[in-house]
Amino acid sequence: MTAHEQEIAKRISQAWRSNEQLNGAVKLKFRLTKDGEAYYISIVSGYSDPDLIQAALHATLFGMPFNLPEDNLPQQSEVVCNLQCQFGKVNVDVQESSLPLSDIQDAKGALQKVPYGNEKYKNDSRMRGWMWERVFALAECLDDFPESAEIQNEMARAMSPLGLDRDKAHDWISLGRACETEIPIMRNPSPGAVKDCKKRIASLFRAWRLHHDNNTLAELENAYSRKLACQVLAESKADPLLLGVAAELTEQFDTAREQYEQARKKGSASANELLGRMRGATITGAQLRRLTIADSLMPRRQRSDWEQVLHWFPIDTEMILVSSGPFRMEGPEDPGKTDYDHFSAKEKLRAMNVPAPAVTQSEAMKALQHAYIAIAVEGGRAFEQPSGIGVGSMQGATVLILAQESDETARKVIDALRPAAHRRFLDEGVEILGFNEKVDESASSRVSYVCEPASGVLVTATNMQFLHEILQRMQISDNERALPNELPEWKHVDTTADIWAVRHYDKGHMPFDRSALIELIAEAEASNWKVGDYTIMDKDAIGVVVSSTPDDKFVVTFLSDNPSALAARADYWRRAFSPREPAAVSEGGKPAQSDNRIAISTLNSAATITAPAKGKEATIVWLLVLDATGHMVNI
Repeated sequence: MTAHEQEIAKRISQAWRSNEQLNGAVKLKFRLTKDGEAYYISIVSGYSDPDLIQAALHATLFGMPFNLPEDNLPQQSEVVCNLQCQFGKVNVDVQESSLPLSDIQDAKGALQKVPYGNEKYKNDSRMRGWMWERVFALAECLDDFPESAEIQNEMARAMSPLGLDRDKAHDWISLGRACETEIPIMRNPSPGAVKDCKKRIASLFRAWRLHHDNNTLAELENAYSRKLACQVLAESKADPLLLGVAAELTEQFDTAREQYEQARKKGSASANELLGRMRGATITGAQLRRLTIADSLMPRRQRSDWEQVLHWFPIDTEMILVSSGPFRMEGPEDPGKTDYDHFSAKEKLRAMNVPAPAVTQSEAMKALQHAYIAIAVEGGRAFEQPSGIGVGSMQGATVLILAQESDETARKVIDALRPAAHRRFLDEGVEILGFNEKVDESASSRVSYVCEPASGVLVTATNMQFLHEILQRMQISDNERALPNELPEWKHVDTTADIWAVRHYDKGHMPFDRSALIELIAEAEASNWKVGDYTIMDKDAIGVVVSSTPDDKFVVTFLSDNPSALAARADYWRRAFSPREPAAVSEGGKPAQSDNRIAISTLNSAATITAPAKGKEATIVWLLVLDATGHMVNI
C-alpha cells in the first residue's frame, strides 16, 4: 500500500467499534473529495451481516478526513476498502485510484436536468410547491457531485426563499431530516426511497463539511445505513436472510426477526446467529452499567427536575411538554378510567407520557401504573406529519423520573419488557430495548427505544441518535442547555402548572413542518398538494407556550412579530370551536368577554387563547394543543 493508503487503513482501524465479537469480511467502495472526505459509499461484497456492515460504515465515516498534511491531490479519488474481522478485531486493506475526469466534470449536465430551472423566484412570503421540489432534486444531484460549485450556488439560490442559508450547517441538517423516508422491505428497493436516501446523505454530508460535529456524523451514518440497506435489497433475490439484514439496517427489527426465522427454517446458520444477537444473547451482566450522572444534573425527584432534563436533551430540541407530579400514571388501560374519550384534555396529554408503544405491554403497564411519577418530560424536534390516520412522528424522547418510593418500578418495567423486545443492545453501557409498532396498515413499523440509564429514570425515545445524545449529555456537567433561559417563551409559560409546554420554532426546520406553517392555499381546484400550490410561512414566528390552569382550562400563547400571522393562529382555534360563531376577542391585552368556550386576546407580539379542557371540548383542545406543540394529527 502507498503511504496514503496506509494512512486510510490506519484511521479506519482506529475508528473501528463494535459491541459484538464479529467474524467475517466486508468490502466497501467510496470516493474522496480533495479534502479527503468519504462520500458515495457502497458495498462491494459482504451483504449478510448487518453488524459488520454497520461497523465498517462507522469506521469509514468517523475515520475521515483521510488526507495527510502534505497531501495535495490534483483531483478526487476512489477507494476500495477490504475489512477482515476476526473476534472483533479488524484488518484493513486499501486500494486507491484516481477518478476519471468525466466522472467529476458531469455536474453541469446533471444540473441542467434538475426540474423547474426556468421558474422565477419572487420576493414574498409564499413558498410554492415547485420550490421544495427543486431544492430536493438539487440535493439529490449534490450527492453525486459534492464538490460542484455550480450545484452549490444553485442550492443557495433555491434555499433562500425557504428561509434557509447554505452557509449554516443546521439548515442543511434540517433539510436532511426532512428527507428521511421509509424503506419498504421487498425484493427490489423502491426507487423513490433510494432518491430520498441520496437527498438526505448529500444534505447531512454538506452540514458536516461546514461544521465537523460527531452528532451530525452519526445522523449521516444512519442515512448511509438506509442507502446500503437498499443495496442489500437489490442483491437479495428475495433471500430472507438478506431481507432481514436490510430490515435490521433500517431499524425494522420486527420484520428482521421474521425474515431471519424464515432463513433459519431453511437451514441458515447465519440467521440463527443474527437472531441470537438481536436477543442480546452475547450481552453479559458485567457489561451493563448505570450512568454516573453529573452532580449538577442529578434529578431531585421534584417538579423542578425539568431544568436538569433540559441539560440532558440535545441542544437543538425544539419543544418540551411537561407533566408535573407527583402523580399516578393514567391511561386507557387504567381500570378506573377505561373510557379514554371521557378523559379531560389534561388527562389525555398526561397519558401520552406513557412510554409508548413498548410499555403498553401488560406487565410493564401494571408496574408503571402502581408507581408515583415525580415528573414526566417529553422533548422533540424534526416534526413530521403522519402518512395516514394518527399522530405524526418526531425525533424525541420522554423522560419519566419516578418518586423515591417508586424507585424500583423502573427496573421492574425493564424486566417486564425485555422478553418482548425486538432488539436488545448496549449504548454507553446502558441496556437498550428496541420495539416496533405498526401505526397503520399502510405504513411500515415505527421504532421506539426504552432504557433505564439511572436509578428511577425511564427513557423512551423515537430516535436512537436522540437517545444516544441524551445518554452522553447526562454525564457532562457543563453542557449547554436546550431551550436556554433567555428565550422569550419563558416569560409567558407557567412552569408551576400541572401540564405545560414550550416550543421555540426551529427556523431551519419550519419550511418542512406543516404545524409551524400558517396555511395552504391552492391556486388550482384540487384536493391534493400540487406543485403550483403555495404555503405562507411566518418568518417572524417565535414560538408557542401552553399552560394548564387549576380551573381545568388551557392557556395557549403564540409569539410572533407578525400581527397577521397571530390573527391567523387565533382564527384557526376560533374556527375549530365554533365554525359559524366568532370567538370573543380583545386587543391591547384586556380580558375578552367569552361564551365559556374560548377567549382570545392579543398584546404586542402575543396572541393568547384560553379554552376549556373538560367536557365535550376536551378532545378539541387536546388535538389543538398537540398540533401547536408539533404533534400533527390526521383524523
